[in-house]
Amino acid sequence: MNVDIRRRFALVGVVAAFGLGACMVASAPPRAAAPPPGSAPPPAGSPAPPPGERYQDNTWMPGGDLRTFNLPQGGPEACAAACENEPACYAYSYVKPEQASHGVGQCTLKHNIPLASKSACCVSGVIRPWP
Repeated sequence: MNVDIRRRFALVGVVAAFGLGACMVASAPPRAAAPPPGSAPPPAGSPAPPPGERYQDNTWMPGGDLRTFNLPQGGPEACAAACENEPACYAYSYVKPEQASHGVGQCTLKHNIPLASKSACCVSGVIRPWP
């Protein structure tokens, strides 16, 4: 009977090993090759996102908050500029003053690029591409 239990545990171990192998995450694709010697270095900074992504009116990006602060002056442009100046910021959501509490615009910087949803409350945008 002891041998029968060992065989069952061995079978469970083999099945678990195959099951885990099927669920493993694939490795990241290889990085691009280095430029040949003597070529010009790539321009500094990340490429800018298309203009349509920078200011998406009536769009809210929930989640991924890096920090939130009131923005009494300026607008989505000032919020986008704050994101540009924050190295860990990839996107932002600006709550319009008429939608925010106390009538003051609010800027939320994002540490990732959340999925966007339609909402009249906000203007959102992507500042730098996700790595």
